[in-house]
Amino acid sequence: VGDDPIRGPHLRYLQGRALQLAGDHRGARRAFEQLIRDFPESAWVRKARFCIADSQVALGDTAAAATAYRTGTDELLDRSRRDEIATIFREYAHAAFAPDEDKAAPDHATAQVLFATVLELEPSDELRHDAEHHRAICLLELGQFDQAVRTFARRLDEDQDPLAAEDRFHLARAQAGGDTEDALRQYHLVARLHPDHPRAADALWEAALLLAPTGARDAIDPERAVADLRQLHSAWPDHEHAEEAHLRIARVLTWAGRRAEALTAYSEFIDAPERSASERRPEAMVELGHLIEEDGDTDAAGQVFR
Repeated sequence: VGDDPIRGPHLRYLQGRALQLAGDHRGARRAFEQLIRDFPESAWVRKARFCIADSQVALGDTAAAATAYRTGTDELLDRSRRDEIATIFREYAHAAFAPDEDKAAPDHATAQVLFATVLELEPSDELRHDAEHHRAICLLELGQFDQAVRTFARRLDEDQDPLAAEDRFHLARAQAGGDTEDALRQYHLVARLHPDHPRAADALWEAALLLAPTGARDAIDPERAVADLRQLHSAWPDHEHAEEAHLRIARVLTWAGRRAEALTAYSEFIDAPERSASERRPEAMVELGHLIEEDGDTDAAGQVFR
């Protein structure tokens, strides 16, 4: 074979293959290992690594073979190439996760499989974080709450979770069906740890719904619910639920039997300048009128109705 950089590695490779075909896998392995030592820059090295793994399997050394196969695969599929392939799978996953408005509903089952495929490629951190987060949401939407909780909790245990506010919000969603107090704790942590993140407002709204479900006179915590609704209304006045939160303060107080406070809250909503043209203002006035009427002041109630 000699040290010819052109013919040498090819001949050494052929020697190893001949020994493999003859059943001498130990000799074949030595030939391939010598090829790697003598010609480390040769293109034949990659083939030699896989051949070594083949011989190790034949010799019963499956652990070493697995390592060799992995080394060879890593050389074939480096990080940039893995990221390139992972990006393609991620695009398909997001298309299933959040399809265009004029298309079908989200297909969380398909998206979950595609995000899992992204993770199997062991991509860079940016792709990994995105795939882990969205796969966990898919598990949540598919009703696999325990798996979703474990994934979100593990991600939050990382020192640097770039999606911490989102992960904590969805962790609370996953917990809400089982452990309400844990869910509330996570919602309030979102609001406290990420006060400038849009999920803070979402978390306050969801916490208030847990603390005071619509019309639930039992199992209601009006103090905490009203506090969350007030914080949402004051800190996020342009949020999609801000107006509803403002009105819900009065309703929660009504459900809790705190009529005097409810009367004040209804009046605050009706008199607020930002509610002067609101479609919810007449609704609030009707509810206020009924509340006054129930208290026996029909004249004042009639004035509100008029």
